[in-house]
Amino acid sequence: MTHAQRRQGLGVGILLLLTPWAPALGQRAEPPPDDAGVVWRLVRGGGGFTSPGGTTGMGLESVASNGELFVAVGERGTIVRSSDGNNWSEARFRPAAADFTEVVWGGGRFVAIGGSTIVSSADGDSWERSRTANTDRWNGVAWGHDRFVAVGTGAIAHSRDGRRWQRVPQRATPASLLGITWGGGRFVAVGNDGVIVYSADGEHWQRSRDTGTSTALLDVVWNGERYVAVGEGIILRSSNGKRWDVSRSGIPPQERLNDVVWTGGRFVAVGNRILHSSDGDLWETATVQVDGKTSEAAPLVWLAGGGWISRGWDHYLHGIAWNGAGFVAVGMNGAILLSSDGLQWEQASDSGALLPELVGVAWGSERFVALADWSDSILHSADGQRWQNVNVGPELYGLNDVVWAGDRFVAVGIKIASSADGVRWQEVSASLDEQLSAVAWNGQDLVAVGYEGTIMSSGDGERWTSVADSATTEHLSDVVWGGKRFVAVGFNGVIVHSDDGERWRPASGPASRPAVSVRAAPRNRATLNGHYSGVAWNGKRFVAVGWGGYGDHRVGTVVHSKDGDRWELANDHEFLAEEHFGAVAWNGRRLAAVSYFDGTIMYSADGDRWDPASKIATFDKLNDIAWGNGRFVAVGRNGTIVVSP
Repeated sequence: MTHAQRRQGLGVGILLLLTPWAPALGQRAEPPPDDAGVVWRLVRGGGGFTSPGGTTGMGLESVASNGELFVAVGERGTIVRSSDGNNWSEARFRPAAADFTEVVWGGGRFVAIGGSTIVSSADGDSWERSRTANTDRWNGVAWGHDRFVAVGTGAIAHSRDGRRWQRVPQRATPASLLGITWGGGRFVAVGNDGVIVYSADGEHWQRSRDTGTSTALLDVVWNGERYVAVGEGIILRSSNGKRWDVSRSGIPPQERLNDVVWTGGRFVAVGNRILHSSDGDLWETATVQVDGKTSEAAPLVWLAGGGWISRGWDHYLHGIAWNGAGFVAVGMNGAILLSSDGLQWEQASDSGALLPELVGVAWGSERFVALADWSDSILHSADGQRWQNVNVGPELYGLNDVVWAGDRFVAVGIKIASSADGVRWQEVSASLDEQLSAVAWNGQDLVAVGYEGTIMSSGDGERWTSVADSATTEHLSDVVWGGKRFVAVGFNGVIVHSDDGERWRPASGPASRPAVSVRAAPRNRATLNGHYSGVAWNGKRFVAVGWGGYGDHRVGTVVHSKDGDRWELANDHEFLAEEHFGAVAWNGRRLAAVSYFDGTIMYSADGDRWDPASKIATFDKLNDIAWGNGRFVAVGRNGTIVVSP
């Protein structure tokens, strides 16, 4: 649970203001409503399911079948069921808001686990919380030997009925165990650091001495002759659970497989792609057809905001089940895929992952414009509530951010494009040497920032030149004009500034200082062992948001500065330390910051003291936020758009 949620609420906006109450360039000079940034509404979402708390955009983590019914579980207590794998309904009674990670069928019951929560159900529709006498975090569960066995962070427990659980003292490993199966007369569990443990009864455990890997193993299955374990860039096989060999899967180290099943004829594993094998040694890639497009893989692409994401068919799969007649695979964004043979897959009718991710939004020319990530469309809206698609074709793929520059919209990414009205677009420059993340306008000149410290400038939006010295080689995530200077922020706490967009200097504050304990951080020492993702100007100070640091070295995700050179941690830095902000914008009255992690939205009058929005609108991550026409508009995953007021 985030700090924002504990305070009863709920992580690249670019706005230009000359005074605290002046509008951004291209906006109407109207006072903002009192509830702008406080109350939010969902106006567009691409799918996922709804949590018991009413949040939309839930992803699915695991799926199981009893032969007649599929049950899938996921984020924030999401549980859905289906008799055919194609049409799904939400369970009537879900007693927990846990982020469920695994579901299994056995002993006449479904059992689902997540965090310290275990729930069970005979029909997949009405669920009850199980009795557990501890607060261990559970990751995997299996049925065998007339009992359920759950594994987690240094913990193992078992249960005869899925309701009453008993913790098992075990000394085989302190590592987190992530997956478990029963077969060949024993339980076999896999986990972090390549750890594999086994037990004949679920109570007395031994560790496999040589697994052949030190990478995380996420799941394991038995086919009657051998075990197959899958994980981060690796597949292992073993005949006895003690000695393991690396399979010839051919997957690269950065890809991961999250789950694996046996059908009686072949193994099928899912993750960044879908693989199948008859023997667990030689593997082939399945084909997936979505929206008339067929792909054999989901290659990984590094996003400007940070992190790998799969491309090709735009699904990242977490779980798979076989009911004796067909497969169901579930995953990110509420994705559901179907297959009769594990070789060819298609999207289920009720799959939620139908809309592309939205990565940038801006207001100008009496309309909002939103960029659809790696899609052939751009969205526009006069009021932020009713949106239309413009088909711009594959030549404008890969745009990350957009700004209004007085007489045109300018969008940047792996190339640069412009539009006078947000509807008709043209390519300004072909593929660039380095991808651009964000763009800002100061009333005369445009400045765009991106990978490896790339900074480009333009006086007309048509002809662009690269800055000779950007004062950094770090990836830059966002840039803003503050009336007298540009400020750009990025990875590893970097902040640079320039009065003219050509000559840049590093800030004398956080960029070069090591991270310190949040409790030890002086008010005038703004350090961040992580990344700044967004920056805004409120007429008096620059405010940068982001995320970073670990454990005792996690520090506040918000810093501010009057001049862009000397920075301070926000007064609420401890309260904000667990947040993952991706963008921030100013409306003349307050700042609003959105999270690319869990849909969190927070607001502040001064960038120093922050409060959570009074009501969350989505659990989908939000990538960007803009102010225009009397409201904030934030966009994100699943084509999600939320507005305030």
